[in-house]
Amino acid sequence: NQPPHPSYYLGVGMTTPPRPNIDVEPLVTATKDIKTGSIIVSPNPSVHGFLVDANGIFGYKIYDLKGQMLESGNGNDQTTVGTKLPRGVFVIHVNQKGNEEVLKVVKE
Repeated sequence: NQPPHPSYYLGVGMTTPPRPNIDVEPLVTATKDIKTGSIIVSPNPSVHGFLVDANGIFGYKIYDLKGQMLESGNGNDQTTVGTKLPRGVFVIHVNQKGNEEVLKVVKE
């Protein structure tokens, strides 16, 4: 014995409510290289991969936004990483001499 309409009042004779004033901000991504300390990741955003430039030997891990590790490895001075990643936003953890830097990058 269910009514054929939703069980809420639609309002008979009421005036049209005012249109809400909502501004939608575009998705903001970094459009320049990231430099933290002695580590530079470029280009950001990238189409092919990212060049991690650090002085000396370093290790890296790349995670998606769900926290799943997608790539890891080691590099020396300059290393290209993330060439096989799909499009999206990723977090790169770079370990160098006991210090860890966390960088957000975008692949288009």
